[in-house]
Amino acid sequence: MTQMKRVGEAFGVQALNWAMIAGAAVLFLEVTLSATPRPVAHAPTSVEQVVVTAHADRLASN
Repeated sequence: MTQMKRVGEAFGVQALNWAMIAGAAVLFLEVTLSATPRPVAHAPTSVEQVVVTAHADRLASN
């Protein structure tokens, strides 16, 4: 009986290990995919255009 109990405990621990590994993998994928930057297509606003133009002018003058 103790041998069967040990086998049951071993399978229980192994199942818990696999569940933890699977949970960690899912969490890793969720964090990785949610942190992936998504490209945002939009026309530059007038403020952005002024800043970019001023920066380009400053680089050209140096």
